Amino acid sequence: MQPRLILFTDADDNTMLVRFADGRVQLSAVDSRPTLEGYELNRFLAELFQTYAAAPLVARAAEAEAALERARAQLPAGRSAKARAARAA
Repeated sequence: MQPRLILFTDADDNTMLVRFADGRVQLSAVDSRPTLEGYELNRFLAELFQTYAAAPLVARAAEAEAALERARAQLPAGRSAKARAARAA
C-alpha cells in the first residue's frame, strides 16, 4: 500500500498530519494549545471517515443488498410477497 497523507491546519494555524500505510494510522500534531476545538475535531474526523471508511462501507452495504435480493428471488412466490408486504408496513 502506498502511504497516504492528510494535512490539516487548525484555527490556530497548527498542523495535524495523518499518515496511512499498511493498515496503520499515525497522527502527528504540533499545537501550541494541546486541545482541539469541537469543530476542528469534527472536521478532522469527517474528512478521515469520508476518505477512508465511507467508500468501503457503501460497497459492503451494496453487496449485502444484492445478496438479499438474490435470496428473495429464490423464495417461493407467497413468502416473497409476504416479505415485501412486511417491509412496506
